[in-house]
Amino acid sequence: MSGIHWPLIGRQDELSALTQAWRSGRPGTVIVAGSAGLGRSRLLSEALEAARRDGRPTTWTVGTGAAGDVPLGAFAHLLPALDPTMRPLSLVREAATLLGVGRGSGPVVIGIDDAHLLDELSLTLVHNLALGAAASLLLTVPCDGPVPETLSGLWKDGLGTRLELAPLSRGRTDELIGAVLGPIVGSRTSRHLWQLCRGNPMYLREVIAAALSDGGIAAPDGVWLCTRRPEVPPRLAETVRARWGPLDPTERTALELLALDGPLSAAELVKLVGVEAVAELERRRLVTVDSDGRRSRARLMHPLYADVVAAGMPQVGGRRLRRRLLEVRDATTHAPRARTAGDRPRRTGDRLRIGSLLLDSDHPGRDPALLTVAAREANAAFDHDLAERLAHEAIDVGAGLDAHLALLEALRWQGRRGESAEHADRASALLGTGVERARLAGSRALTLFFLDHRPGAAEATLVGAHGPAGVPRWAPRALRAVFAALRGRPRQALRDAADVIAAPDAGPDAAAWAAVAEALGLALTGRSGEAGRAAERASATLEEQPSEPESALRRILLMHARLLALWTAGRVSDAEHLAEQWHERQLAGAASGADGVAVMHRGALASAAGRAQEAVHRLTEACLELGDRDPIGCLPLSAAWLGQTGATVPGDPPAPAPLNTVSEPEALLARAWRARAADHPDAVHLAWQAASSAAGMGLVGSEARALHAAVCLGADDTALDRLAELAADLDGPVGGLYLDHARGLLDDDVDALDEVAAAFARLGCGRLAGVARDHAARARAGTGGPSAARSGPAREPDPPGSEPQPVGPEALTRREYEVAVLAARGLSNRAIADGQHRSVRTVENQLVKVFTKLAIHRRADLADALASRSRSARSSGADPLGTGGTG
Repeated sequence: MSGIHWPLIGRQDELSALTQAWRSGRPGTVIVAGSAGLGRSRLLSEALEAARRDGRPTTWTVGTGAAGDVPLGAFAHLLPALDPTMRPLSLVREAATLLGVGRGSGPVVIGIDDAHLLDELSLTLVHNLALGAAASLLLTVPCDGPVPETLSGLWKDGLGTRLELAPLSRGRTDELIGAVLGPIVGSRTSRHLWQLCRGNPMYLREVIAAALSDGGIAAPDGVWLCTRRPEVPPRLAETVRARWGPLDPTERTALELLALDGPLSAAELVKLVGVEAVAELERRRLVTVDSDGRRSRARLMHPLYADVVAAGMPQVGGRRLRRRLLEVRDATTHAPRARTAGDRPRRTGDRLRIGSLLLDSDHPGRDPALLTVAAREANAAFDHDLAERLAHEAIDVGAGLDAHLALLEALRWQGRRGESAEHADRASALLGTGVERARLAGSRALTLFFLDHRPGAAEATLVGAHGPAGVPRWAPRALRAVFAALRGRPRQALRDAADVIAAPDAGPDAAAWAAVAEALGLALTGRSGEAGRAAERASATLEEQPSEPESALRRILLMHARLLALWTAGRVSDAEHLAEQWHERQLAGAASGADGVAVMHRGALASAAGRAQEAVHRLTEACLELGDRDPIGCLPLSAAWLGQTGATVPGDPPAPAPLNTVSEPEALLARAWRARAADHPDAVHLAWQAASSAAGMGLVGSEARALHAAVCLGADDTALDRLAELAADLDGPVGGLYLDHARGLLDDDVDALDEVAAAFARLGCGRLAGVARDHAARARAGTGGPSAARSGPAREPDPPGSEPQPVGPEALTRREYEVAVLAARGLSNRAIADGQHRSVRTVENQLVKVFTKLAIHRRADLADALASRSRSARSSGADPLGTGGTG
């Protein structure tokens, strides 16, 4: 990976400790201990460079196995004039002199890498130098291998300080990855690299170098994403195996078992390979055994070891070992005789592990019931690739409709439209009862809605699923309620959900979908507290039945509802905490379309918190992820939120989706802010359009945000009455803050704006807090005349210098300029007022000010006067528009 600079990150405290060896006034000794690959040598090199910058003489050497049998062998290149026939004590004294000890230029700083490999005479030299404080010594040794007593005595006897080098933290690892690859690294990419390397910089460097070389990591749209899971390159695998040393067959088998299905119960591993092998591997720090007080679990010491072991494992050997694992658990030895899933293993997750082992083993048992349940559990765990394999295997050995439905669910999550439709047709041949027809219709409807983006066809499919008497009718209706919420009909969703919830014969499937629809409807209509409680109740019910069909989709919709509810209420800090937890849970499992939804919410909340750069990075990533797999139709919403930051959506802008029309107001707001950035007079009009769109769908929170933005963009007090109504409807304090902010802005009330800024900050709304502070500052300064504070944007304060500057005392404000331009184009006062959502009287007053400032008396003179003002401003280097504030 030539040409790529790897900065030293996360080691500043350790580097500072090393510099104390010569900066503390008296030469000292520091011994850096750490595992291989943690950067002992790099840290030593950086410390010696710091010493040279301080004007200290330095020298450096490294212990090696080859030189370990030669007296002072590691120093041979530094001590060319030594007489090998001298007595040992004389050699040590002469060596110290030749190394620069005692010279007038000050104590020398000596760095020795891998000091544990030094010969006995060299160790004596090091001990004498440390004892006499004759030089500053910087030594490195391993923390997981033997160290000569001469060296260990240095820190035990107080002659030196031992510095333990730990792996980089997750945050520092992400920082290093970003410094090397670029600012936008996909969340799952950084997670994969963290899981594989666990803060080991050498491992990270080798893995990234190999992935860049073979295309395993790429950034075609500016976001670094893994095209496949990062692998351990052969050179690194060879290095790791060499450090392990020789393994006997039983020890190798133990490592292979842990690589295939670790962690394992310690009792299982002992039963398979014997206690001696496990104890030896634990002693050599290749395996660790953890206990939680009830069970002991054996796992590989480092996650990367699993890939190293797997790379050298024959396929036939792997299949044989999987069979041994299945047999020792005694969970599938009777699989051919099993009749129901109830005969299968105990806990949720056990069946999934056993099903996974069965897929790639030579075990003869293939229980369709177990494989079907395992497929459902894989879908619930968002591992849809594995679910597909398990469902296919179950179908091949005679499983029924449940396996087909699990397969359809997996295909839909993977975005495989054609195969999903084809397999649904195949599954229809298995239908015998009305219940089965209704279940397949529900699966078809989900595919039509979320994958084909044909909501009308999806709802028609559900209408047909009601069927004759005796066929369940509540589940299709509950699903239609979910669709209604996502299509911008939250009130209808709430009515339908309430009917289903109240029905005594609704059944668990219908009740689950109704709970999702209720949570979404409440969140979208501004009833955030009720929405959160409804979503939490529904989530708790799902946790009791974690492997039910479509549980993954229900969970993601419920989390979407919870986060929308918190965001709508202005509880940004609470929402961020929840979104981070959810995102980390998703990243801990298999990649799925849920990744994009989670990172979308984190990006939107970062924007609300005022962290603009993070917001752009996360929303850019979300747009790319959702462009590939969009499980609940969130791409337009993600693109709209990215647009509100001022950033450009990567790739082709998403076409307006016929589902999830709740994104429409947010897209209009994005256009409004782009217009504002371009000084286009349509900005206010677009914000009003956003409010109108939200009002038409009953999206209370979106309407309030849009009206608040309209005032920030320059609308007059027309919006206040409606904002007051919405503030009463919205849960939480944010609606009232929108209203107070708008009033303070219109009245240039500095105290009110300061109070609003503080209240926004307490909620975690850093962006709006910054906006209100900016408005207060401008109002306090009184720049631009009345209402000048409204020149501030509703996302973040513009950078200094981005606002047009006044040209003399008669400069036009931004709003006066907008009205003047429209009037010069021939628009009447009424037309201008309607387009800007202001009163005619406001437009008339602004035109009076314009005529006075431009020294004209007729409307017909506006165009020439504006052109003259623009030419004059350009020639003076001032704002070419000649505008001031925003009054």
